[in-house]
Amino acid sequence: MNVSRVVRLEGLLNSPRPDARALALQELCALADDRERFDVTAATDANMHLHSFFSYSTWGHSPSRIVWEAWKRKMPVVGITDFDNLDGLQETYDAGDLLGQPVVFGLESRVLSSRQGVEINSPGERGVMYFMVHGIAKAPGEHEPGVGTLGGMRKMAQVRNREAVKLLNDVLKPVALSYEPIARLSPGGSPTERHIALAAARMILGAIGAGPAGVGYTQKLFDLDEEAASALLANESALADKVRSMLKAGGRAYLQPSREVFPHEAHMISLARDLGGVACGAFLDGVSLPGEQNIAHLVNDYVSLGCRGMNVITPRSTHDKVEQVQVAKRVALAELCIHGGQQNMLFSFGTEGNGPGQPFADNYSGEPYADYASYGAHALYGHTLMQRACGAGLTSQWAASQFTAVSAANNYYWMLGVTGKNPSRSIEAIFLSQGESPTEIINAVAEANRI
Repeated sequence: MNVSRVVRLEGLLNSPRPDARALALQELCALADDRERFDVTAATDANMHLHSFFSYSTWGHSPSRIVWEAWKRKMPVVGITDFDNLDGLQETYDAGDLLGQPVVFGLESRVLSSRQGVEINSPGERGVMYFMVHGIAKAPGEHEPGVGTLGGMRKMAQVRNREAVKLLNDVLKPVALSYEPIARLSPGGSPTERHIALAAARMILGAIGAGPAGVGYTQKLFDLDEEAASALLANESALADKVRSMLKAGGRAYLQPSREVFPHEAHMISLARDLGGVACGAFLDGVSLPGEQNIAHLVNDYVSLGCRGMNVITPRSTHDKVEQVQVAKRVALAELCIHGGQQNMLFSFGTEGNGPGQPFADNYSGEPYADYASYGAHALYGHTLMQRACGAGLTSQWAASQFTAVSAANNYYWMLGVTGKNPSRSIEAIFLSQGESPTEIINAVAEANRI
């Protein structure tokens, strides 16, 4: 295997050009007949929450690159989750089919909640929460259900970002940002506040520099001493994070949530229904905010909304610099798993991959929550296979007609996810088995995966 050629092709996987990414992946697939040749540590655990560069990836990874990296590591399932758009959906599934890598695609958004006045999972924001839809099989066509909601979310995101840039420019004077170059940082033209913060950091470094003028400017901007300002200017990522803090609640460039710039939770529930996806609540850590203090109540709230799953960012929910807080987080997570499990919710654990230092591969083997994470990943993948093959996912009429108990449905999709390791073969087997019983479908998928 030509290592330099592989490195070059891997770089092309992050090209802004879709055709270049597709060709590079095809070449890599032809070269990579044996995963053992790659000097990477195998990932025994699924990662169900990684952002691609269609929202913000800390490594600048495209969906193709994420799927490729997951395949190299023998990851059981990888889930890509992007903010407010489905731009990377088809590329994700195409890459998974080509490589034989199990994949799931999802959408995340920050939404207005019916629980007004409560800090739920977005620090400093009352009545605002992060929310997800997992296992979306395809983007809606021009006149199909969900297309209007998605279009509205994209427009809101653009309005929100433009307003955030205006607010930030008032703070950054004489540095000034333009929105159009920021939009180009996301290949689909859907930047996030992380893109805005990064653009601001680069503008500060480019327009003022890291010399005495830059140090003085940074001291004044962030109320820092000279040494701290110099250190900040020497680290672009840290500078971007500092700028981003101004966009957050309590920051000088914070944009107040409203119906003009944020979708409502009802929009996400409607979108999940229209697209055949699985609505998932998002869990911060069960410790930091009042809205998560009562875990049983929290789970019941999400179930009453129509959620069938819960999303957990593993590092944030299991680690803390303060030992007592870390212990409290782990206790809260255990409680979440117990109450969520009792309500037959599926868990998706992941690492995000949209901030410095976040790992690509999750690691929960041997943890008390490992079974919940593995079961949820495979069930959501099984749902995705059925939804892609014939629109018969977890929330479909077919599922309602076949299973009288939610637990039985979950078990079926979990078994399908465990059995259908090769997505393209599995989808074909499911398609050809339409009309047969769930057991017969699983047997057909098992046979297709023995080839």
